[in-house]
Amino acid sequence: MVGNQKMQLNICYRWLLSLLVLLFIAGCNSDKDPILGLEPVDGLQSILISPENPTLAAGLTQQFTVLGVYANGTSLDISDKVIWSSATVAVSTINSQGLATALQPGTSVIAASFAGKSANTQLTVTSAVLTSISISPLDASVADGLTTQFIATGVYSDGTTENISSVVNWLSSDTSIAVMNPSQTASSGLATAVAPGNTEISATLGALSASTRLTVTDAILMSIQLTPVNANLFVGVSRQFSATGVYSDGTSQDISALVSWDSSAQATATIDSTSGANHGLASGLAAGATQISATLGTVSAETTLTVNAATLSSIVVTPLISTVTTGLSRQFVATANYADGSSFDVSRSVVWASADTQIATMNANGAVNSGLATGQAAGTVQITATLGLVSGSASLTVNSATLTSLVITPALSSVVAGQNRQFTATGVYSDGSSEDLTSLVTWSSSDNAIALPNANMQSNSGLVAGLSSGTVQIRATQAAVSAEATLIVTAATLSSISVTPVISSVAMGLNRQFVATGIYSDGSTLTISQSVVWASANTQTATMNANGNSASGLATGQAAGVVQISATLGSISGAATLTVTNASLSSISVTPVNPSVVDGLTRQFNATGTYSDGSTADLTAVANWTSGTIAVASMNASLAANSGLATGLSAGTSLIRASFAGLDGSTTLTVTAAALTAIEVTPENASAVVNETERFTATGVYTDGSRINISSTVVWTSSNVGVAVMNANGQLNSGLATAMAAGISTITATLGTTQDSAVLTVTAALANNPQAPAMGELQRFVMIASQAITTTAGSAVADGDMAILDLARTAYAGFTPGPVAGQFTQLTNGVSYAPDDVTPPYVVPVPYASMVAFINQVRTDLGVAATFLAADPNPAAATQALPAELGGRVMTRGVYRTAGNVIIQQGNLTLDAQGDPDSVFIFVITGTFTTGAPGGNIVLTGGAQARNVFWRTGGVTVFGSNTSFAGNVFAWQQINLGTGTAITGRLFSVTEQVTLDANAVTKPQ
Repeated sequence: MVGNQKMQLNICYRWLLSLLVLLFIAGCNSDKDPILGLEPVDGLQSILISPENPTLAAGLTQQFTVLGVYANGTSLDISDKVIWSSATVAVSTINSQGLATALQPGTSVIAASFAGKSANTQLTVTSAVLTSISISPLDASVADGLTTQFIATGVYSDGTTENISSVVNWLSSDTSIAVMNPSQTASSGLATAVAPGNTEISATLGALSASTRLTVTDAILMSIQLTPVNANLFVGVSRQFSATGVYSDGTSQDISALVSWDSSAQATATIDSTSGANHGLASGLAAGATQISATLGTVSAETTLTVNAATLSSIVVTPLISTVTTGLSRQFVATANYADGSSFDVSRSVVWASADTQIATMNANGAVNSGLATGQAAGTVQITATLGLVSGSASLTVNSATLTSLVITPALSSVVAGQNRQFTATGVYSDGSSEDLTSLVTWSSSDNAIALPNANMQSNSGLVAGLSSGTVQIRATQAAVSAEATLIVTAATLSSISVTPVISSVAMGLNRQFVATGIYSDGSTLTISQSVVWASANTQTATMNANGNSASGLATGQAAGVVQISATLGSISGAATLTVTNASLSSISVTPVNPSVVDGLTRQFNATGTYSDGSTADLTAVANWTSGTIAVASMNASLAANSGLATGLSAGTSLIRASFAGLDGSTTLTVTAAALTAIEVTPENASAVVNETERFTATGVYTDGSRINISSTVVWTSSNVGVAVMNANGQLNSGLATAMAAGISTITATLGTTQDSAVLTVTAALANNPQAPAMGELQRFVMIASQAITTTAGSAVADGDMAILDLARTAYAGFTPGPVAGQFTQLTNGVSYAPDDVTPPYVVPVPYASMVAFINQVRTDLGVAATFLAADPNPAAATQALPAELGGRVMTRGVYRTAGNVIIQQGNLTLDAQGDPDSVFIFVITGTFTTGAPGGNIVLTGGAQARNVFWRTGGVTVFGSNTSFAGNVFAWQQINLGTGTAITGRLFSVTEQVTLDANAVTKPQ
């Protein structure tokens, strides 16, 4: 009876598979995958358009962007996928990239739609006209061969300002001294120094123009300084490096974007040397050490980067509890705590998600401002950061309070003509809360000839430049709410510059901050540290930070000696003396001593180093901070603005330690908790198989009767760690048990003196092994494409044949014919086939009568295999959900499916066969599939074989440069390989083409 039932099931399955094959064949001439579909939109819940309700002067442009919010809480920039429209084209038009052009006064609804979802916002076009243009910085200087960015600010008749750098016409009066980047590009306003001398830089729009002087010095690049020096990094995370050029005139400049970055051990760590926001971003791949180098011309520098394989114990997201008003944003930081007690800022490496995107959305992952949450509607939501299998979370409450007033500070201030004054705008809301709105309000001046605010929505919004003597009102406006402050601009001239401290000392390797104060003819003073040019008289003794940034005036001791530190503005200079000592560090003290903190709150610690000569130095920012008990308290990552900040996680004590240069200091932090009456522990399932995970939930019952999920707060323990181990405490995945071996373990959650337990039973059974597709004639091939297979020089294809299914042999592009028909010099141990091949000289494979018959069989086998992989369920194994980000994960045999896009970027994907070399891995991806930096590699372990790994993709498949991949790829659309990518597997494009770029593709054995 059982046998008959099994036979009937097999007949039904074969019938269903035949139907799917027919669908497959019918769709082979279509761009849409008939089995999976192509649109990477499944899981898309909503789209958000920004900016919201902007105002624009006629003749200018506004770039709109769209963020797609998905069911798993992640967000993706889909601006290039949506359909854009403007309701009133007489007022504003918008192109396919979301760039709107304001035509005449009025309003128009700007709409974006994609996959059945839509969003809109209102664009208001004003009749304001451009009255003047200002250029910043004024009277800049740059060393020969370097670049400097100029910004053009348009001033309008209504007092508003706009950054118009991309629309003005930039010119250099002497192109033999400096040349300007083309106008109307992303880098408009960028000047490149060509030779020493002076030139006028002008920006013109219509009949209006402005100019400033650029001085190109003949200073020669003497050396490059890299920061951080001798840094540490953990596998799977990234670290930003910067390069400062030290010149022959003693000045320094940030040249991070100009140097060529390299890593001596690419298998240990890579570093991004492409242009863009990630330039100089190093990614740890494997434990070991590598030399990170930066080169500009003939000058280079290097430092050691050590990649640590310490186990990631937990991730702490801060602030743990925060509030934001609808429409505003809150920045979260993810700090990873490792098993060795160290911490690291992984905000750009984690995957950020919002538990409810109706309440709050997260910025796209991997960006400079990753972790930025924007409130959408009133409510409370969990914000999570995930790296591999480890997560951390924080609570964000979004309120619907309304803006009632604005406060500008300072309310009354003065500035000298030619200098700047920074204003801040604070919004006060109906619930009594307040928010910094400096970057969101519209800044204006009552008289732009006297003082001019920077263009809005920039990092330096609220910065006002004094232009001529007089008094003006500086106004900040948000919606219908506004406020004013008074600014007095004086005509005083700079008389002298005072540099403080006048005399100071610093140990080698440490920093000393200098401040430049301008003393003016009317007796007034002004801090001008960011305006002056800082220089060291001897860069072998001490170097200065690059000019013009927040750390301007920071000197670093390089070697023992005495050196003059100077600050110059125009023809006026001031100086101070810095003595660099070779004193050695004697001890480190940590303050405050033995403090306490309430659970969920933070406490700032400071580290002070005492040296052999009796001097002291603040080591807070450079010390390595660790918490002895990371379940009780965590420490913010070192080398950050908030280094030394501890977050209380649960009641108890923790030894807080600061280490530097082989020494350390410590103190004890006591964390107190709220009153708890009971804990209830409940498992999702009471049993698990080896290497699987089971989630336990701890619910806290409090004295006020409330019940709260405290899974990330309690201390989880397993009575038998040989059977099951618990994830580290204090993170989203706290309470996650990993089955290690067959047996029984009691899982306990403890907070203070309160605890509860549940039993987990672990069995040794392996998961069912999926059935692999029948390969037929595909077995002999390494690459197949419907339309074309193309390559650049340097590719090597081995141990398999290639075939073009639908076009002539000319569709092989970039390959060099070999001595025998069908052979290529790039193809080893294989031949190539095409439908127009005839005999002789081409050999038809046995037993086929013609090449057409052989190609038809290959096409059929490809359809059968691709259809089999897409079918759900697999005959031998259940389907499991496939995450959108696979980087940093370890996965065992099985069938994994997702109705969306998949990436492998935040670390490598490890496929573990658990000792069975016949283990089959099947990944079904409806949308696109992309691998790339900082991860993107496939690692096979536990006997896993590339021939048993199958990838079925519905969208475009892209493999990032210099990554390694394993498996058989059945892609409905095109397959594109980045430069240097190595593939152990097969590449089959059902309807389009395979594109190589100096790649190694080897058929698995």
